[in-house]
Amino acid sequence: MLKYLKKSYPAKFSDDCIKSHPIFAGFSPTKFSALEPWFEEKTHPAGADFTVSNPDNALFAIVKTGIIQIHEKLCKGKVENTFTVKRGQSFGERNLIDPEFSIITCRVTEPAELLVLRYKNFQGMKRKNSHTVNKFYLNLSNIISEQLVELNDEYISLYCNHIIKTEDNKQK
Repeated sequence: MLKYLKKSYPAKFSDDCIKSHPIFAGFSPTKFSALEPWFEEKTHPAGADFTVSNPDNALFAIVKTGIIQIHEKLCKGKVENTFTVKRGQSFGERNLIDPEFSIITCRVTEPAELLVLRYKNFQGMKRKNSHTVNKFYLNLSNIISEQLVELNDEYISLYCNHIIKTEDNKQK
């Protein structure tokens, strides 16, 4: 569950870092504002920790202010990834598709304001706004595919560095 939650209130998409986020690319003003009721805003103080690990608390979040350290366990804990998100960046994209895909542990390093779409709200949005959701899914798939390319590049780099070190050790 989300711990240390300071407050939660309905979302307002007025912030530029929200309007320019790739998840909203190509949305008309009407469709953009139709998404607002499905989102909520959350604030967390520095030092707060929260975990996203199952369908009940799965979420996608865009950071409006602050910095959050993310530690993600994928593939039933076999793969771990740590990264930092700040203003205008997001996390939890894959949890909208499969809420049990990963366990995300978040540490708020600077007081943070988040725009949050919970998995259960996303399911409701899919039933009521199917045309809008199609565009949202397209944007979501673009974000996830970019993340996969970055992860793949990172793993290839790590693997190549490992091979080079192994060969260097053999030559010594």
